[in-house]
Amino acid sequence: MAQAQPLQGVSIPRYETRTSTASSYTVYAVVVQLPVRSWTVYRRYSEFVRLDKNLAASASSSGEPGGAGKPAPRALPPRERAREWKKTFSGFLSFASGDAAEDDEMWLKQRMHDLELYLKSIVMDADASWRESDAFKSFIEWPMNVKMVTSSPSPRKPTPAAANSTSATRTASMPGALAGTRTLGSAAADAPRQAAQETDTTRPLDNTQLFQSQTDAMDQQDEQLLNLAAILRRQRQMGEAINQELGEQTELLGQLDTEVETTQAKLSKADAKMDRFDGGAAKRKAGIGRKF
Repeated sequence: MAQAQPLQGVSIPRYETRTSTASSYTVYAVVVQLPVRSWTVYRRYSEFVRLDKNLAASASSSGEPGGAGKPAPRALPPRERAREWKKTFSGFLSFASGDAAEDDEMWLKQRMHDLELYLKSIVMDADASWRESDAFKSFIEWPMNVKMVTSSPSPRKPTPAAANSTSATRTASMPGALAGTRTLGSAAADAPRQAAQETDTTRPLDNTQLFQSQTDAMDQQDEQLLNLAAILRRQRQMGEAINQELGEQTELLGQLDTEVETTQAKLSKADAKMDRFDGGAAKRKAGIGRKF
């Protein structure tokens, strides 16, 4: 009988940019978590594409590890950078601001997040054929002779009566989540709280569908935060431009004040010279002489 090991979670916490003699490229750190140990493998996006292709294959071909014979439960993020964000107002502001480096960093973080969801969908799916395939084990460097044990959600849906009584206590050991991760309905040991109640929207969902629903909600929140960050960045740039303009106006006013003072000093000198020349007759004639 093959040896078995529990897979507690898989995640991508970071990415790195590496440089070769020809060009630079990005690798993603895939962390495989077991109860007592973990390891990290670094994969390029092209290796994720090859994994996705191998998972859809039914048997090994051309030396590639065999897959499950069907596409993965979640699609990979696109290879090329999406340009639809330019069509939105916030995206236009981000593009107009010229912060290409920040945009590239946000795009890489979003791709890293989507790749992590892709791996977790394989680990968490009720169908074990993807995660038990040679292609997936080879990708995460899992020993081929070791069976991967996960607490996969059961595909059987509970009856309405059972759902009303137990739906608020979903399992806390969902595969793909790290140890100690709290899920819907779990009670905190350090702070007593009331168990979360199911809604009409979440009640008919099993664990996989519930996770997907939560993931979609978080993706929508992330997109809104990215749009808000772009707007705030543009407002900051506008504020800096206004501050620079005010500084220039203040400097011009200071120069004007200096020139006025210089002109007044010259007029005073000219007035004193005229007094010495005609003894103040010109001023008395114009009616602007001194009053005693």
